[in-house]
Amino acid sequence: TRPGGSVLAFAEPDYGGRIDYPKSLETLGKLQTEALQRQGSDPFTGRKLARLFHQAGFEQVETGVMGGFWGSRHSQVDNESEWSMLASDLADTLPNDQLQELKEIDLHAWNSGARVLYIPTFFAWGKVGEKNRRSSLSPVAL
Repeated sequence: TRPGGSVLAFAEPDYGGRIDYPKSLETLGKLQTEALQRQGSDPFTGRKLARLFHQAGFEQVETGVMGGFWGSRHSQVDNESEWSMLASDLADTLPNDQLQELKEIDLHAWNSGARVLYIPTFFAWGKVGEKNRRSSLSPVAL
């Protein structure tokens, strides 16, 4: 990016701040976080964005967390998409019958209006300064 240009990291989840409710679904979040780490991902990157942007020499760095919303609106498409990802992440962690049991608890919680699923999702924006002709921030660094 040229001096004066901007770099944006958008929608970086941070599973360390994940909230799962009802309590019977807390294990789900912990297992998914551990599975992501085993796959080589850093599920805590969101909270590190500000530091990474400052270390890379960006100026006018702004970071934050996108707002959260939950309620009774949770479509079947959302549910199937979420569970497809969970099934993939947890394939080597939980037997299929235990995963199916958690899925049923999750669906019941959504349908009853009791479900809360919040994963803080961070963003960062920074400007490339004149002194920083070449940023050291790369997709690999994130």
